[in-house]
Amino acid sequence: MTRTATATLCLLIAIHVLRDRFQGLSLDATFAHVAGVSLPTVLLGILLTAVSYAAIASYDVLAFGLIGRRLPLRDLLRSGVAATGLGQALGFGLVVGSFVRWRILRDQRVTPKDAAAASALVTSGFLLGLAAVFAVMTLLASHSVSAMAGVSQVEVIAAGLAVLAIYALLLSTRGIELSLFGRKVFLPSRKLMLRQTLLAALDVLPAGLALWILLPAGVEASLGIVLIAYIAALGAGLLSNTPGGIGAFEGVFLIALPEAPVDSLLAGIICFRLIYFGLPFCLALLLLTDAELGTGRTRPLAAALRQAWRPTTKWRSVVRQSCTIDPAPPPSATLDSSRIAQAITKSHRAEANLAFLGDKRFVLSQHADGFVMYGQSGRTLVAMGDPVAPYGSWPELIERFRRHAVELGSHNAVLYKIGPDAAAICRAQGLRTDCIGHEAVLNLKTFDLAGSERRDLRRKARQAEKAGVEIQQHAPGQAPLQGLAEVARIWREGKRGRERSFSTGHFEPDYVARFPVFEARHNGSCCAFISLWVSGDGSEWALDLMRNRADVPAGTMHALVLAAAMAAKASGALRFNLCMAPLSGLEESTSRVESIGHAVYRRGARFHGLQGLRQFKSSFRPDWEPRYLARRPGPALIGAAVAAYRLCRKGPDEPQTAGTQPPLQSAHLSAYCGKAEDGADRGGPAEACVEQARS
Repeated sequence: MTRTATATLCLLIAIHVLRDRFQGLSLDATFAHVAGVSLPTVLLGILLTAVSYAAIASYDVLAFGLIGRRLPLRDLLRSGVAATGLGQALGFGLVVGSFVRWRILRDQRVTPKDAAAASALVTSGFLLGLAAVFAVMTLLASHSVSAMAGVSQVEVIAAGLAVLAIYALLLSTRGIELSLFGRKVFLPSRKLMLRQTLLAALDVLPAGLALWILLPAGVEASLGIVLIAYIAALGAGLLSNTPGGIGAFEGVFLIALPEAPVDSLLAGIICFRLIYFGLPFCLALLLLTDAELGTGRTRPLAAALRQAWRPTTKWRSVVRQSCTIDPAPPPSATLDSSRIAQAITKSHRAEANLAFLGDKRFVLSQHADGFVMYGQSGRTLVAMGDPVAPYGSWPELIERFRRHAVELGSHNAVLYKIGPDAAAICRAQGLRTDCIGHEAVLNLKTFDLAGSERRDLRRKARQAEKAGVEIQQHAPGQAPLQGLAEVARIWREGKRGRERSFSTGHFEPDYVARFPVFEARHNGSCCAFISLWVSGDGSEWALDLMRNRADVPAGTMHALVLAAAMAAKASGALRFNLCMAPLSGLEESTSRVESIGHAVYRRGARFHGLQGLRQFKSSFRPDWEPRYLARRPGPALIGAAVAAYRLCRKGPDEPQTAGTQPPLQSAHLSAYCGKAEDGADRGGPAEACVEQARS
């Protein structure tokens, strides 16, 4: 508050002192000068800005080296550009820069104290180098500086030499240790200080040159005077802590160039601000958004911009010499198919069959009794469903998954579509949980068609029967895949060629052949089908694929699901899972996040069919069980939601994010779960359930 008041006071004083200069100001003339800047001049200004910011970004390499953190060069350059771009535009560069460096580098286990220490070193190193460059420039143009400052040339030379003497004294000091934000920091060596000064020169000289070429023709000022005025204005702007140094920056130039037309001078400064502050500010926002979301959506553009702003090979070699980069090797990961298969065969959750999709990676329990399966979107790891393990192993597995994400350098660890028990464990571990919908579950002990509550379901089933629809059930591997494939193709074309994966299955013959299938035939051909997951212990059946032709008779899908539920009940299963209706059942929630989800559910039905899905499942009169998304508290919600959404919308043919562990293919589990690699059936639990239902 004090700094803000001081900066405002300084700005008012400068306006008062320079009020005479503003009497001849014409805004129309100023904007005319701005509009008259040629395209080659703008492009040259952008090029010089890129050179300056390449040097600015390299300060972070030196600073983090001084606090003993050896981080990847690309991440350090990225944090340097983002921290400086936002710090210069918003003001309070030390505070803003510390926050931005922490948010961007937290995947590298950089703490807020680390970021604050590095920001302080960046600022102090820059000011030290700036002072040395300013002293040299003052000595080279002492006559012009004396005329501009109203002091004798001898005094100007004496001041410049005094600054250089102090600089030389600092160069001679070695081995001095300081404590900075809880970090032990040694003063930079002579070689490192000289590199800081070189960075300062490579920073301010191209920037000052950019300002000089952007000044309109009416401003008659030599390059040396503009460079000196720019360095002084930059220092004044930094000390004022106002956004972009506004006020202090312009005031220095108005004093330093008293003969320049005020409208032309301000036009040049406006052009410079747009290029030197505006473009890096936009880039910094992009980089920070990319780090916060971690979705990979902004990565192609961000990567292209980073490539365009990358320093030259010679300059990179100078930076690398000051701080050796030793990125940590990725953690090793092993895949034990037998352990995963054993956990699936013992599981009471049919959803465990998602492991067969081939798009998951796994974190195994320490006690070899279960796993968490996950996918990766950008730098976010998303676990799919509850842990596939005995309940007693869930806390350990969830904690192992979160540690695994940190070891991989992941931005965030998210648990998607977990039940109330897993959500309670996540909350106990400090995670935030938000309800993302409700899962429709039939209690097969009490499920039947009697009573008025399922009158509509009986009517739908009779409609399909009267239309001549015949329901056939097939054991795993026995369904006519050719006919099913044709229905799946027609369905996919109606969905604009989109299949989904991750949280649901997709039509792939080897995958579908693993599960029981219920087929609807009309006029001698297949018109619709559903496939079912069966839990390892046979206690739960669940809907997976639901595919139909566009002209399928009314009630066909209801009849298919009803036939499957009755077959599950006959097999001795306890539950029939109709799966989740996303964002439904949130109307009474008091959570702001869940209220937003309910608004999407109410108003976004025409895009996602959310209300129609809930209505279809409701016709079976199921019990509704909440499902949750667990993530870190705070702004991680956006990245978590986007990552989960992108994974669920990703098609089966889209490439998966590279990782240290290969995805598990169905063939890896075939020897353990009901189907051998040669295609021979081995009598898995799903087949046994269907055969029992038939008998």
